[in-house]
Amino acid sequence: MSSYATEINMERKVVLNELQKKDAKDKLAKQYKEESRIVKGVFKNLESPGGSVEFPYRKFPQDPIIIYKLEDGKTYDVPLAVARHINITCNEKKHHHIVDKDGNKTTDVTASRQRYQFLSTDFMG
Repeated sequence: MSSYATEINMERKVVLNELQKKDAKDKLAKQYKEESRIVKGVFKNLESPGGSVEFPYRKFPQDPIIIYKLEDGKTYDVPLAVARHINITCNEKKHHHIVDKDGNKTTDVTASRQRYQFLSTDFMG
C-alpha cells in the first residue's frame, strides 16, 4: 500500500429486532414519499447568471440516476429531494488556515457562498 492511501473499514453491524426494522422501514417509506413529491420552481444560477448546470442525482437506491440539466431563470418540475439538494448542498465553502494556541496548524470554514437556488413557486411547507 502506498504512503498516501489508507484502507478504511466501514463494516459496522447493528442488530435490530423486528419492531425496530418495521419502524425504520416505515420511516424510510414516509421520507421517500415526501422527497419524491414533485415541486415547481425557478432555477437560479448565482455562480454564472444566464448559464446552466448539469448534474446526475439519485437519493434513494430504488430510484434511477437522472441527469438534470437546468438553465438559469427557467421553471422546472423536480422532486423535492432535488430542490433541497440545490438549495442546501450546492454551495462553496471558503477555508482559511489558522494556528491554534499550541502552534498546531488547521483549517477553518469561514463562510460559504451559495452557487445555485431553486425558488419554489409552490408552497413547500
